[in-house]
Amino acid sequence: MQLSMLIYQMNELLKNPIFSTHAVMAAGFSTLTMAIGYPFDSLKAPVQVGSSSGKQLTGADIVNKKLV
Repeated sequence: MQLSMLIYQMNELLKNPIFSTHAVMAAGFSTLTMAIGYPFDSLKAPVQVGSSSGKQLTGADIVNKKLV
């Protein structure tokens, strides 16, 4: 397809209020999911590494390492 045709089709989709609402909600939900989930993932990784090396890490140990 030509680029102009793709742009035309996207403009037609954006005129549809249901599509636009869903697109905005999907973008917002994705951002919220990353904002909430990323800190937990960054705390989870040291716990997994520590448990495989036989050294048990506590939550306080991980937070202290991340903050320092």
